[in-house]
Amino acid sequence: MKKYIKILLVMTVLVYSKSINAQIKIHSDNHVSIASLTQTGGVQIAPTGRTAFQPAEYAQYAWLNMIFAPLNLSKCWIVIDNQGNHKFHVRGNGDVYCGIVYDGSDQSLKTNITQITSATEKIMNLQGVYFDYISETTHDTLVFTDKYGNTHTYVTNSENIEDLYSNENVAPEAVEAIISEQNRKHMGLIAQEVEQVVPEVVRTQDDGKKAVAYSSLVALLIEAFKEQQLKINELEQYIQNCCEFNDNIRSKSTDAETNQTKNGSSVLYQNSPNPFNEKTIIEYEIGEKAFSDANIYVFDLNGKLLKTYPLNSAKGNIEISAFELEPGMYLYSLVVNKKEIDTKRMILTQ
Repeated sequence: MKKYIKILLVMTVLVYSKSINAQIKIHSDNHVSIASLTQTGGVQIAPTGRTAFQPAEYAQYAWLNMIFAPLNLSKCWIVIDNQGNHKFHVRGNGDVYCGIVYDGSDQSLKTNITQITSATEKIMNLQGVYFDYISETTHDTLVFTDKYGNTHTYVTNSENIEDLYSNENVAPEAVEAIISEQNRKHMGLIAQEVEQVVPEVVRTQDDGKKAVAYSSLVALLIEAFKEQQLKINELEQYIQNCCEFNDNIRSKSTDAETNQTKNGSSVLYQNSPNPFNEKTIIEYEIGEKAFSDANIYVFDLNGKLLKTYPLNSAKGNIEISAFELEPGMYLYSLVVNKKEIDTKRMILTQ
């Protein structure tokens, strides 16, 4: 008797459903259609299990597919491999776990392509920060109303971290690490600040909050590195040229100084160290037995006199500190009794 009652109920439902244009249909090939009477639109479930979702709503920012997350750490969307490993999942707090993320970057997808410029300057104007998310809490609360109008409130996970040991969804070997990580800060950028420097990587969401495409900043970092490398190469070439020039000058000066020393003449030695960035020493010898006026003068490359160092002894040295001059190349001369003895070059680096 019960069997016949069940058959009658099923037939009644089918007839009634047909009369009101039912939106669930099982086709002859076991294909299931939901919100559609054909094998297109709505939710389509093939006999193989393949599922297609094609909503009939075409409004911008429409909520086409939504999963309710009662917990911050609930896994709301999971991709499992054939060994049961969760290879991809989205948590209730928005965290996404996956292997590798690829951004569509094929040339055929892009137009109006231009070179990034002033990358180093932009990077220097960005400010990395540590922070905590305001939405993170020590527990989650679930509130719902039943069919009788009664409101129920549940604390869905305990504040007691020891409960992690008895949580069937947490691997025992992961508990200690999870506990140690709970108070770790986050690191990143503030979207509003980034927008002032690199607006290309910031987009405003439909709720008014702003988001940063961190992966797009890689292109900026690459160009900034290239700009810095060009400057490094230029400086290396500049230093190499200066060193070769100084080696040649030093070789010639050594020969001249040797001859001058043998002849009892005045000598101006090459400063040491050269180049310098803190201080340098210039040694000299005055061969004339009587001199009333002897100085070492420092000029810029345009011939402008910058410094004068009076000499009171026939042999000695002067010390020049880096703070006395701006970084660059300079000339210095030994002048005895209004007569130039020799002129050499020196380099002050930053």
